[in-house]
Amino acid sequence: MLKSLAILLALLPSVCLAQIQAPENVKEAEAIHVAYTEAEPGDVVRWELLNPFPEPSLKVINTKYGADLIVDPPIGWKGVVRVQCIVVNAEQRVKYIGTVITKVAEGKTPNPEPEPKPVDEYNGPNVYGVGKISYEKAPEGDVAIANLLREAGAFLKGRPKLKVVATGDPNLNKTDYNVFVWLKKQLPNDKGWQVWYEAVMQHAPTAGVKVGSPLNDWVGYFNEIASGVEAKQ
Repeated sequence: MLKSLAILLALLPSVCLAQIQAPENVKEAEAIHVAYTEAEPGDVVRWELLNPFPEPSLKVINTKYGADLIVDPPIGWKGVVRVQCIVVNAEQRVKYIGTVITKVAEGKTPNPEPEPKPVDEYNGPNVYGVGKISYEKAPEGDVAIANLLREAGAFLKGRPKLKVVATGDPNLNKTDYNVFVWLKKQLPNDKGWQVWYEAVMQHAPTAGVKVGSPLNDWVGYFNEIASGVEAKQ
């Protein structure tokens, strides 16, 4: 069979080799259009995909008129596609035998489209409901800011010195002896942090933490705010 085919090829004029049109190179997963351009009435065009195993099977789509071939390499496949064309005329004589080669560019199996990143959820302490607010409103994670809140809680317990939530002395209440006055002075002069501070402090009455509340509630409230900021890291 191979010997006969070789003899047939030798008898064919060299110009016949130009009768198959196909791209020399295609991108990964790009369909390859192969065409026999000299078909005449009565011609029978037969295509054969010559790619040997163990290369992946290629999807072959013959066109309506049989003179064209579409080879559809699978996604991620790379290599060389070899296609043979044999044409028999109306008199049952072989009028053309030719082979064409198309290189499929190197490619890797594409990564799947990344799933939409879920909205981050706060999973830290949220007894007062302010941990989540602090997390959502904080412009960024900042250990220094979190430490300020924890330090404010320590001040209420007299460590390293005492500060209070409020005092009956209006003048003293405007000084750093008031923990909120001290805290606001320590915060960055940044709109994002100012908005955050207002949000977490405005929530205190809703959480039942107000002037006159047990000291441990205020300490816990400050610590929970700190946890929200830390979780933003």
